[in-house]
Amino acid sequence: MTYRLIALLIMLLFSVTSMSRAQDDDIAPPSTPEIVMLTDAIIQAPFDAALYRQRGEAYLELGANTQAEDDFTAYIRLEAADPLGYALRARAHALNDEVDSARNDVATALGIDNEFAPAHVSQGVLLAVTGAYDDAISAYTTATVYDPDLAEAYRLRGFALIEINAYQSAVNDLTRAIDLSPQPLLVYVTRATAYSVLNAFDDAIADLNTALTLSPDNPIVYDLRGEVYRENGDLTRAFADFELALDNNHPLPAIVLVHRGEAFVDAEDFDSALVDFDTAIALSPVYTPAYLARGDLYITLADLELAAQDFDRAVQLDPENADAHFNRGLVYDVLGDLPTALASYEQYIELAEFPLDRIAIRIFELRELVESE
Repeated sequence: MTYRLIALLIMLLFSVTSMSRAQDDDIAPPSTPEIVMLTDAIIQAPFDAALYRQRGEAYLELGANTQAEDDFTAYIRLEAADPLGYALRARAHALNDEVDSARNDVATALGIDNEFAPAHVSQGVLLAVTGAYDDAISAYTTATVYDPDLAEAYRLRGFALIEINAYQSAVNDLTRAIDLSPQPLLVYVTRATAYSVLNAFDDAIADLNTALTLSPDNPIVYDLRGEVYRENGDLTRAFADFELALDNNHPLPAIVLVHRGEAFVDAEDFDSALVDFDTAIALSPVYTPAYLARGDLYITLADLELAAQDFDRAVQLDPENADAHFNRGLVYDVLGDLPTALASYEQYIELAEFPLDRIAIRIFELRELVESE
């Protein structure tokens, strides 16, 4: 995983966290002016099915999935023959990890109308939640066949394409969604991330600027934009954005500090970089990228013993991290601890999506050396 994706993933993490908090019985469900208005309207017209559907969709947008389920259930009671209620409730069930209930609602919606595009979108959501991204993409594609102008199908297919590293296709889908209807903040942030991976930095910056008009002074967007500036070699603007991210109370400042530390490394200000990495680890002792970044810096500073300690910790925190195993193997190889280097290289080969051939060759050499000792 590249560091440039960390900010986006953390943004998604906070979305998931807000979903979980919304389900806590001790926490009031989230509210917006729209939800307040719809609630008042429901009090005045309790048999108006559309009001429940609209409020359910508003809750779903906020991640209040249980409240959304309740409203979609009320809609279904009033409009039992409409597949939309089942399709929407399926999404709320899926996002609540209620897979069987979601599957049943999708089946009911498709049973009413097998060509109903939103039901195929819900099928895609269910598959994406379970990690079946290729199948989810197929479901979203089916939705676009039945309704070529359904923006949410392109938006969600774009998100799924990101998950399988099909960045250009993701950009195409997210652009189509934007062209069809106004889109939320996350669409622009996600497309910006894809543009960044494709080295289309000007396009990435333009999307993040749009995101900041939608959510002024959003610290997560400032951090993301700072990363894009850094990758494009504009360290002055990168440092300015990292400061704005910290000044606007980024929810996990360790992420910003690691990004800023990497910018200091780019500027060859190693002392400042070390301060940022140390501070990030002090603030978030279980944040693996901080150990990886500091370990890399220790290699630059030729302090391999300290680098090894950081990579040891990174492997402990994230045993499935191929980069951590790769770096750990390199350091222990140079230090002469061949069994440890061999074990890390073997883990790297097993975990990496595209492992380096030279590491496979080195594994063969190390096996012979270790066996001969």
